[in-house]
Amino acid sequence: MNSTIDTGANDLPNTIASIIEIVIILLYFLLAMIYVILILTHKTFRSNKLNWPTVNVALTTAYFSLNHLVFIIIRFKELSIISCRLLGFLLDMAACEMMYAYCVSSFNRLLAIRYFNKIIFRSSRWLLTTMIIGWIIGVLFAIPHSLYNSFACLSDEPSMLLNAYTCITTLILPVHIVTVCNISIFRYIHRVSQRIHDSNNNKNNSSISRKRDAHVSKMMLLTFSLFVIGWTPIFFEQLFTTPERQLPTGVSIFFGLLLPISLLGDTIVLLYANQPVRQLIKEKLHCNRRI
Repeated sequence: MNSTIDTGANDLPNTIASIIEIVIILLYFLLAMIYVILILTHKTFRSNKLNWPTVNVALTTAYFSLNHLVFIIIRFKELSIISCRLLGFLLDMAACEMMYAYCVSSFNRLLAIRYFNKIIFRSSRWLLTTMIIGWIIGVLFAIPHSLYNSFACLSDEPSMLLNAYTCITTLILPVHIVTVCNISIFRYIHRVSQRIHDSNNNKNNSSISRKRDAHVSKMMLLTFSLFVIGWTPIFFEQLFTTPERQLPTGVSIFFGLLLPISLLGDTIVLLYANQPVRQLIKEKLHCNRRI
């Protein structure tokens, strides 16, 4: 969760990188809010309760983007309007909220597919409860950053223990949860499709099932890759660099830009994976081109 700004506004490469980073952050904030607005303003989308966890993902993404933007501005302007511990807490909490929103969404999708005949897993009470639990987890996991100096405190080197804790709670644990849920979904769909194929011996059904399996697999792989590509370099830098042993400036800047780029990719995948929303956007764009 390092910003690309570490050396001040006079460093031209860092300044350019920060401008690019701000543009990307604003872009994925805009896309996340477009998704939220589309779901909430269309009754058909809103009535599909499985869209609620994805709205939660979009909201946490937008929340993280605002915190990340404030973090960059404070570093860029070298402001001290809030304590570094509070800043670290807010940014890590925003990251946890976003990561565990993906976990909640994946977990709810798994239960809805695996136990499709259980109404409770599609009920408003269940979905709201799991989303609230996700927010509580994000706050609790970020509390150590309000008690000890972390990545936001440039004057003191954060402890390796706190860096390792942050890496586990903010990256490793949610990535494993999302991956396990998506693998379980893929395996379940594959088994069901195979049973349908064996019982009906219908080539058409088999073809549709294979396409669906491939689609789920691609989404799973893409989501996992974006998580790993975006977040791993940041935590690698946090864990294995010291004031005496720093990465080259270009590498550090590249690592910093990977994070917003991966979040932009996640937001695009969120829009693309929802077929009705994707179709609506296509129709709106088509109408605008005609006008």
